Amino acid sequence: MFIRDRPTTASTFMTALQVSSAKQKKDTMLAVPASFMDPITRIPKAHRRRKEIMWINWLHRSTISLLEASPHAFLRALSPILREHNGLSRGIFPLAVASILKHISYERQRDLMSAFATALPVCPADVQQAIFEMAEFMECERDERTIEVSHPYEDLAIVVQRSTPEDKFGINYDMTKSNKIVVSRLAAGGCGERAGVPLGAELISLNGVAMKSTSELRSAIEGFTSISLVFRRRIPSEVFREQTFISTKTLAQVSTNVGLHAKAIYFNEQLMHKTLLY
Repeated sequence: MFIRDRPTTASTFMTALQVSSAKQKKDTMLAVPASFMDPITRIPKAHRRRKEIMWINWLHRSTISLLEASPHAFLRALSPILREHNGLSRGIFPLAVASILKHISYERQRDLMSAFATALPVCPADVQQAIFEMAEFMECERDERTIEVSHPYEDLAIVVQRSTPEDKFGINYDMTKSNKIVVSRLAAGGCGERAGVPLGAELISLNGVAMKSTSELRSAIEGFTSISLVFRRRIPSEVFREQTFISTKTLAQVSTNVGLHAKAIYFNEQLMHKTLLY
């Protein structure tokens, strides 16, 4: 447990991340895959006999998913170790969250913190402690307005459907000079546009198969009325103006309700500070 003066104390974990990131070669930095949220959003259902173990497994799976999706090579290397040592999850969880937060869009940040806020009031004490510790050491980042993004890309999975195999999906592709397949045009009101296919994004795979050239696309979609596409897109820089967090009010209320007195004092102090400041 630790309590610190948020305005003056920097996060040791965040400093370590910045130093490690600076030492990495560019080719070790990867885009954050779209699937990393899947284990986190699978909040355990109420089950009296197995409630605690279900939540501990949720924290374990969530931490592994965050590590595997991290843009940082040294953190990705930790995931095989964590798979063999369940007990390490709680200690690594805050670092895993911090490592990914600056590399995902504002919408994805909001979804991530919403999942943790949903879990916080209903999970057992050990898991609550892990979420509180993550929230506490990230408090020093809460009011940061300018975020440096070292790799502003994300993968996006989209399913596009058409009524019959004879209809068009309404997506045109071109090859770039670097041999990447990119979306060059969307038919107005077409299947691709309605499904949210991003214009200019790079096509990574179609129905789970990596495409090497536009000439492969026609045969790959032939006969299908539904196709699964994974795109890689550059995230607009304006979504990185600030990070999103679990609200201080939620943290203060839950820590008070469950009797975590030291954390309740800390988060209520932060809530009072924000109230007086604004």
